[in-house]
Amino acid sequence: MISLLLVDDQDIFRQGLAALLSVESDLEVVGEARNGEEAIALAKTLQPEIILMDVQMPVCNGVQATQEIHQHYPWIRILVLTTFDDDEYIFQSLEAGALGYLLKRTPSQDIAAAIRSVARGYSHLGPTIAPKVFSQLKFPQPVSNVPL
Repeated sequence: MISLLLVDDQDIFRQGLAALLSVESDLEVVGEARNGEEAIALAKTLQPEIILMDVQMPVCNGVQATQEIHQHYPWIRILVLTTFDDDEYIFQSLEAGALGYLLKRTPSQDIAAAIRSVARGYSHLGPTIAPKVFSQLKFPQPVSNVPL
């Protein structure tokens, strides 16, 4: 059973997501938080395997909470689930320790699959997020052994 902490300031979204994920036999929502500060406190007490983290929230945003949780509890895996596909949020979240980044418009079965993937230690980027990340990678220029 994969234990989950849901973190989102929109109550109706968080509760709806909890209901959708509850039909998955291998997923269990063990807690819910409305902001990053609550997420940090619940991460300490609940020790979930996976945290689904929104980015923009009052009190303490998801990037700050991800960094804090990752620093103190590196075994807890964080998957960002948000409406924001801004490059800045994506890169800040990944640099803070998130293993994945999905948009809220992702179908629930794909969110469940991403949770399972992250629980196994893999990274998971949504289909519109991955090209943004790959476009920022700098590859070394090939070295030619042929003299000019």
